[in-house]
Amino acid sequence: MTDENRAWHLDKRVPLGILLALAVQTITLVAIASSWRASTDERLATLEENFADNVILRRRQWDSIKANTATNQSLDAKLAGLDERTKAIATQTDRILGLLLSQMDGVR
Repeated sequence: MTDENRAWHLDKRVPLGILLALAVQTITLVAIASSWRASTDERLATLEENFADNVILRRRQWDSIKANTATNQSLDAKLAGLDERTKAIATQTDRILGLLLSQMDGVR
């Protein structure tokens, strides 16, 4: 066999319709693939944008949580101080009440 016989060639007997069908299929496949890729890129861009917005939102929430925690600790400290003052007032009131009762017992 010579190199000419082994080389690929298209026979004249191949119908033009088959060649046209192959061309249409190829063009359709390329169009669908590019449309799918564009759609995928758009969805990916939307997801990335939503992710970035989510990160910003979570940072704000985290900052708010930190601020609330600091405020709660401050309020807990103030509440503990008020509790001590209330106990001191209750002790003084009990002492005053005791003195008043002892004076009233002495008057009778």
